[in-house]
Amino acid sequence: MFRKFVAPFVVVLGLLLASCAPAIAPALAPEAPPVAVDPLAGKTFYWLAAVNGDAFYVPGLAGWTRAAEDLGVKVEFVGPLDANLNEQIKIFEQLIANPNTGGILFYAMDFSAAQPLVEEAAAKGIPVVVANTDSPYARIGFIGTDHAQLGRSAATVAAKAIGCKGSVGTVGNDSVVVPLRMKAFGEQMAKECPDVKVEQMATYHDAATEAVGIVDAYMVAHPDLTLLWFADGSSNNSIGPWRERIAAGGKTLFLGSDMPPAALEAVKDGTWIGSMGQDTFAEEYWGLVYLVNAALGRPIPDTTFVAALVVSPANVDKYLPK
Repeated sequence: MFRKFVAPFVVVLGLLLASCAPAIAPALAPEAPPVAVDPLAGKTFYWLAAVNGDAFYVPGLAGWTRAAEDLGVKVEFVGPLDANLNEQIKIFEQLIANPNTGGILFYAMDFSAAQPLVEEAAAKGIPVVVANTDSPYARIGFIGTDHAQLGRSAATVAAKAIGCKGSVGTVGNDSVVVPLRMKAFGEQMAKECPDVKVEQMATYHDAATEAVGIVDAYMVAHPDLTLLWFADGSSNNSIGPWRERIAAGGKTLFLGSDMPPAALEAVKDGTWIGSMGQDTFAEEYWGLVYLVNAALGRPIPDTTFVAALVVSPANVDKYLPK
């Protein structure tokens, strides 16, 4: 009896085990490893200047291109050749329309006129970092000069140069930041040299021909001035006439602004006692760093101030083009 039931039992058990066994999966080809995608491939970062033919931009352009080399990104320097707001706005519109624009470092001529474009760029995912002069409106970041501090530094330089004796005056254009510099200059001079007479500052509209004329007019009004600070970069235009003034016996000391090659040569040959410079090399270098990080979705500082530089006969060789 026992033997009769063994065989069927074994067959049934075998069928049950076979039905419970896992199915053998077919062999699959190995997946290809993921390919890294460069999010900045094909993108170009633009520095939109106010007047890109101005020698003022030379040191900053060196910082801009150096940062591009260090970061491995494409850059361009664009802007109107003269102080033309309509042309700057037109260029801004073209950059926004360009699908390959990675970001814009912006030197604004008129923030009110440019603000709609800054907002349009943001809506399209194009970061805009404002440089040199901060925007009163929205922007993702600012890098530039603390203009009040620049004015205070100029006063300290002037106080040392005149030994806190005599009188000082300031001229500059009527933009927002230059009167701020001159006001800070006068306040700091009053603190450091209470006995020095601080003459009223004079402003002109931003044009090279007016820059030369304002110096002549100021010196007619203040012929015995001990020191004159020209508080913006158009001081560069007054170098030749000031040399003539010195040759004619003029004794007033001249403190200039900014660091184009002609200004540096004026310091070196003694036409100027010095020049107050903005560290635009650092400004544009870090401006591009911020743009690239913003384009990659990384946080950047809201506000960064670069140092105010003092160019003097003792250190001018360091800044002269090699």
